[in-house]
Amino acid sequence: MTVPYSQEFRDKAVRLLEQAFSTYDNEAEAFTETARQLGVSSQSLRRWRKQAIREEAVAQNMSATDLLAQNTRLKKENAELKRANEILVSASAFFASRLAPKQP
Repeated sequence: MTVPYSQEFRDKAVRLLEQAFSTYDNEAEAFTETARQLGVSSQSLRRWRKQAIREEAVAQNMSATDLLAQNTRLKKENAELKRANEILVSASAFFASRLAPKQP
């Protein structure tokens, strides 16, 4: 017997999953862990995500494939920006330590 979940719950689950993609090394881990946390099957979560992608594609007048490609490109860009930010923070700390007066 299947348990009916509200559309609000499904939407929130998909949003949590999207956030989890940046936390985990691969999508499978993100699906598994998010599903476990929500107490649903990972297959249900996959179906809900596919449906959300289709609905977003229709709303933006794009094909689902185009939307997935755009999403993948943006994820890669986001990861690159995070790496660049980490490098800048490290460089900033390094140069700040060089400029700081030496403590006796």
